[in-house]
Amino acid sequence: MKSTFKSFYKPQESELQELWENATFVFDTNILTNLYRYQSETTKDFLDILNKIQNKIWIPHHVALEYQRNRLGVIEEQHKKFAETKNTINSMVNELQKKLDQLQLRTRHSHIDPDPLTKGIEALKDDFFNNLDTLEKNSIQVSSKDDIREKLDNLFEGKVGKAPTQGEIDKLEKDGEARFNSKVPPGYEDQNKNGSFSFKGVRYQNKFGDFFIWNQIIEHSNAFDIEHLIFVTDDTKEDWWEIVKGKKVGLRTELIDEIYSESKVKLINVYQAHTFLKYASQHLETQTSDNSIQDVRLVSESKNTKKCIDLVNNPELSEQLGLIKNARVSEQLEQLGLIKNTRVSERLEQMEQLRIFKNKRESEQLEQMEQMERLEQLGLIENARVSEQLEQMERLEQLGLIKNARVSEQLKQMEQINNNSLIRLREHMRNQKNTKDINEE
Repeated sequence: MKSTFKSFYKPQESELQELWENATFVFDTNILTNLYRYQSETTKDFLDILNKIQNKIWIPHHVALEYQRNRLGVIEEQHKKFAETKNTINSMVNELQKKLDQLQLRTRHSHIDPDPLTKGIEALKDDFFNNLDTLEKNSIQVSSKDDIREKLDNLFEGKVGKAPTQGEIDKLEKDGEARFNSKVPPGYEDQNKNGSFSFKGVRYQNKFGDFFIWNQIIEHSNAFDIEHLIFVTDDTKEDWWEIVKGKKVGLRTELIDEIYSESKVKLINVYQAHTFLKYASQHLETQTSDNSIQDVRLVSESKNTKKCIDLVNNPELSEQLGLIKNARVSEQLEQLGLIKNTRVSERLEQMEQLRIFKNKRESEQLEQMEQMERLEQLGLIENARVSEQLEQMERLEQLGLIKNARVSEQLKQMEQINNNSLIRLREHMRNQKNTKDINEE
């Protein structure tokens, strides 16, 4: 059965060893641009691994093109972080000073002197800002020499896919529209992206970027008879990943089936950047620090968090993309890397259960309160009737208009009424106790 449904089977341990020994390593655009977002030591570790496998690496033409187009924007984005960090710290220090001034400690509490604290914070802030200025000065500038690009140029020299013609792109875009309408991966999650750009006379629509990359991977695998392939990407959308209850379990089955059917690839696997570093340490016998792996993970998660925030802040776009609809919220947030595994759905289910339980308790409490009011009213009425009947009986007895037997009978009836009232009151007290127990729980 495995030979018929091969795409449903993920590589086993022995196959992974074979894969890492023989694979061509293909990298997505975000892997290259994220090198500018890592700590310098992390970037060095990543480039060291690429250098170790430099004879096995390759990138599609569209990855190289997107990298060149996006590089300056990423560099500028990193420089904005320096100013944003300073502004955030200044705001926090100013807010602290404002709160301390409101306490009027110098006039109302002579024993408390906030000056050592505020002066210490100012000195610490100045020292930190000086370090930031040094880091910014030494970091890559938009117009300065780019050491990262120079290293990537050397690593990928002669290892970039051939440029497509306009006719090839037009055909791919037509095919892409049909695939998107049928939710065939990859790329349909980007179908609402707008805009296009031109390079060397060829116009590309932005929304088909992932599909261009995938198609070029298949073409390259065919052209060079590649049998083992590892794809590294920090794109976490569902049109790349097979996601089960929020957990990414591998490349989409449709993509595996397509590359097995359309090329000579026999084994393929996909990794995010941090898992690539982790397994590279094992299979390539490289020394990659845990700090670097954690740094790569954090960059990936922060980027995906920003995507989510941008979508939430743009309800119209979110609605178009179908990312904020009923139960799909937890699934999509999970795919964006905000919350691990199944915790989102579990938390939402717990919250929903608590909400239902709370509403149920409130309804029960309201019902019990209404019953209490009715019982109290009933008790008051019955007590009034008892008192009234007793008064009447006393008067009648005094007047000698009724016999002793009738008095006894009336007293029995009144006693029965009182007993009924006591029964109702006991039930009421039990209900109160149950309500208290539920509230305590």
